[in-house]
Amino acid sequence: MTSRAKLFDLYARREAAQAAGLGREVSRAVSERAEAQASASRLQRMAQQMQPGFGPLLAASLRANGLLVSGLVEEAERQVRKADFAGDEAARLIQKMNHHDRRRHFGETAAATARAADAEAAEARAEAARPVPRRDGSTR
Repeated sequence: MTSRAKLFDLYARREAAQAAGLGREVSRAVSERAEAQASASRLQRMAQQMQPGFGPLLAASLRANGLLVSGLVEEAERQVRKADFAGDEAARLIQKMNHHDRRRHFGETAAATARAADAEAAEARAEAARPVPRRDGSTR
């Protein structure tokens, strides 16, 4: 393998490694998004299920209950924003991973082309190094 083919192989390997690293980051972002969505839905259910008790209630308990519900709703909104951000990050990383995958494919193709060109050049050199056959049929 020539240095040109080696360089393209190394280039393709580097791009493959970077794509693999990005794949791990995509998995992390997707799982983070799923966790945030699950958390947001749990918080929203909790906020909906909180109902004041029956009968007369103190104003302080109504206010505390209202503050708790509003806190749950705010945290649910934060989790929704976190899930959206993680989804956007995953999409960005997938795009970047596809870019590195295209570059890897280019490197592999270029390395194969360089190896084929080297093989043709070696064959041409071997052909040129062979003695020219004589026409008179003698072997000296």
